[in-house]
Amino acid sequence: MSTLDGEYMLAARKAEADALERGSRRGGATFVYDNLQWFGLEPQKTKIFRFVGKPTFIQLSNPKPRDPWDPKTITLSFIADDKGKFRYMILPEDTNNSLIWRVINRVFEKKWVNTPNDPDGKKGYWDFFNKAKHNELFSLFERSGLPASDNRVKLGLEGYGWEGKEMFIANIIDREHMAWHKENKHTALLSRNINVRKNDDGTEDLFIDKGVPAYGIIGALTHLIGDEDDWKNYDISIERTGKTNPAYIVEAASRYPKKVREEALRGLIGADGPMTEEEMSWEKYNIDKYFGPSSYQKWENLFIKTFEKVDATFGTEYAKELRYLSEKEKSEGVIDEDNEGSTTSAPRAVVEQAPAVSTRRVVISEPVEVSSSSDDRELLPTWAKLKTSEKQYFSSVKKNGDKFIISYVGNPNTESCPRCETPAPIFFARCPVCDAEFDDSIPF
Repeated sequence: MSTLDGEYMLAARKAEADALERGSRRGGATFVYDNLQWFGLEPQKTKIFRFVGKPTFIQLSNPKPRDPWDPKTITLSFIADDKGKFRYMILPEDTNNSLIWRVINRVFEKKWVNTPNDPDGKKGYWDFFNKAKHNELFSLFERSGLPASDNRVKLGLEGYGWEGKEMFIANIIDREHMAWHKENKHTALLSRNINVRKNDDGTEDLFIDKGVPAYGIIGALTHLIGDEDDWKNYDISIERTGKTNPAYIVEAASRYPKKVREEALRGLIGADGPMTEEEMSWEKYNIDKYFGPSSYQKWENLFIKTFEKVDATFGTEYAKELRYLSEKEKSEGVIDEDNEGSTTSAPRAVVEQAPAVSTRRVVISEPVEVSSSSDDRELLPTWAKLKTSEKQYFSSVKKNGDKFIISYVGNPNTESCPRCETPAPIFFARCPVCDAEFDDSIPF
């Protein structure tokens, strides 16, 4: 066993133990879609795959750099756009500071309500107070306005709303479709399920789960690697059980072929050891490119009215910030190749934090704990000049000599004032301390 393989084994075992600890604390056919080749799992059937790329969901002490074809977990939502058409959107990885997640977190704000006399012993619950105060908007984000009884809410991705669902995306070689792989000299992508609906006019509608729900499959694969080391050396059998626990049964098929119940499949299993030179030469999907976060241009094109609804409800300026970030993408040459709403998106050439413009320097505002009794916001020289919508972004202000320590609600993207270096949200028109006007503030 190589040192690297042993490290994967140990890291996988630790990851599985950590997952168990977290849990105890919580209580067919060949299909092409979006120019991507998918092969799917089927209920109560076993499939044989060779995974391509490093198992990056396992954290090594000295990890190798990520390759663009390595598997990854994305957060995928399927939500109604401003015209009511459902669109796939890939959410940013930064769940705290990115604009999209700040909007989602604002709508889904919650507070803990203590109920010490609960007979079930829970001692309290989370109250999503906007559900009662702004039910129409809350329902739009919770499940695109669909009734809770709708089958799409009960069974589909639609039921996860704007928060979406974590999906595991991976390059694979499907042993049942080796003819396709050899002909096209290419890997495929793994799907949880593929359905074809035949219409009365003879046409067919194709429904593909983009990836496999991360919950369940990653735990099973982590357990396997903890026993068998790096998956690069063996084929893996996956049975989709149709149950909740376990959702998947995975085995190192190359090493234990008799564990594959369907005898007809055993002859398809690859040899124990690395892939063949031919297999290693095949082209692989650039997962980072095809499954990067949806561009701000796409969010603006499809959801700007929804952002404006949020602003009208909470007195925020998210739509203004979205327009700014969208324009910055365009100015930096980021092309929205996905304005029709498929999962593929242009590779991100910008980070979630807005890049610097003009002479202001990008910084990350650090939250500062300041009690309301010591808040000095009214001592700001420009407090009276600030708009009401701007004032609402101040979480706390503390005067320290000639300087002000400011933290903002939701940690918005900020840039330093070129005169006094005070961080201010990118959509502010002027510095809240020295009153310098920002020519580069986001236009309305």
